Amino acid sequence: SIAVGFFYAAIVGFLLVVLRRLGASTDLLALYLAQTYLGTILTPLSIRVMRGQSPKRFLIIFWLLARGSLILTAIVNQAEWLLLLTALFWMFELFPSPAYARILQVIYPNPYRGRSLSVIRTSMLVAMLLMTPIVGWALDVYGHRVVLPIAAIFGIISALIFGGMQIDEKSLPPLSAQAGKGIWSILKTDPRFTLYILSLPLYGLGLLVGAPFFAIIQVDRLQLSYTTIGMLNLVQSITWLVSPPIWGRLLDRRGGLWVIQINLGIAVILPLSYVWATNAWMLLPAFIVSGSISAGIEMGVLTTGIDLAKKDRVAEYSDHLHEHVYDPVTLKNGRYMPPDAPGYSVQFPATALTTYLFH
Repeated sequence: SIAVGFFYAAIVGFLLVVLRRLGASTDLLALYLAQTYLGTILTPLSIRVMRGQSPKRFLIIFWLLARGSLILTAIVNQAEWLLLLTALFWMFELFPSPAYARILQVIYPNPYRGRSLSVIRTSMLVAMLLMTPIVGWALDVYGHRVVLPIAAIFGIISALIFGGMQIDEKSLPPLSAQAGKGIWSILKTDPRFTLYILSLPLYGLGLLVGAPFFAIIQVDRLQLSYTTIGMLNLVQSITWLVSPPIWGRLLDRRGGLWVIQINLGIAVILPLSYVWATNAWMLLPAFIVSGSISAGIEMGVLTTGIDLAKKDRVAEYSDHLHEHVYDPVTLKNGRYMPPDAPGYSVQFPATALTTYLFH
């Protein structure tokens, strides 16, 4: 968790700004954000390919490919080439998400799953909190061609540590016979999930439209240094760290849908802060809100989606859910929580989803 916390502090927190500093246009920034969905689009294929294989080996191979590709940032100094590397990263990082979902069923037993993942998530967030301002300073002093490859090495280390865990894969429940046959089999037989999943692209569209302009405002209008952005990300990380217990309690009391609605209302503050900002500190509300909804929306969205899933098709449901919203960790009464592989999330998101669109 500590290693991956440093990895995502650098990769997720600063890539949009690095791209803008390298001269990326609005179109290229939007293309980067679209890349974060490459792997999730292919997860139905992932379920088919994974069948009959060790989920852990399948997962680690793709994580190593994803994170190893970013070592090449050491020789990249053009936005277009960096976009090519990030496309490979997001595709390989998210492709094995269903495998991670199945592994969680084994390594975190039901009675302790929520508490166990809370501890793991907290340690990761603490690492991100501590490393974000340092990464910002390092980018100002040494540049992305030094910092990003080092972050990639930490990501590789975290994958190898995870791969060294002893997992009893024989205890995994068998995949549903319908798994991998596509989303249409779900949509035809589950109207509740159909309505739910069709609502998510609207939220994702809003994130994709707004996020490129956030980076442009930071770099072009406000001319913020990496160090300043790192401090703002620190505020976001602190908010992200303290938010899960609050949203988790509200989620238990009011349900996932209510939590989603509240977070969507709060999210309006984010773009408005950028519209009115004339200096870095006027962006504080945006970063505070981003940290809060990184926890709230990912928990609400994914908990609601998993609650609607049939028990023998959790991997498939979570796979299709990830096609529309990015950021994967959910805490609720020790229930199964979908993968937080990409953005432990990150990220998010979630991240997540929110996690990946902008930090």
